[in-house]
Amino acid sequence: SVSAELGLYQQGFSALLPSQDVKNVSYEIKIPDTLHAPLKKGEQVGSIEFFCGGNPIGEAPVCASEDAPRIGFSEMIRMILDRFLMLK
Repeated sequence: SVSAELGLYQQGFSALLPSQDVKNVSYEIKIPDTLHAPLKKGEQVGSIEFFCGGNPIGEAPVCASEDAPRIGFSEMIRMILDRFLMLK
């Protein structure tokens, strides 16, 4: 298994709440520990669920901010060697 960093972004979410409830807003990020390439920019990879006082008030998608192509065998060997030899 080879790991790589992937940029993520959350698409917009808004909710109209009384001002006294704003301090009671919380969220839960739901993204799998492992994502499998290839991924396309904008592809949904998870979600953020928003709560107010413990009650769900909405959900927004979390998306890949860039393409994450599947890597080939030679690229995988290069990445392993780079890590092993600490070249990067």
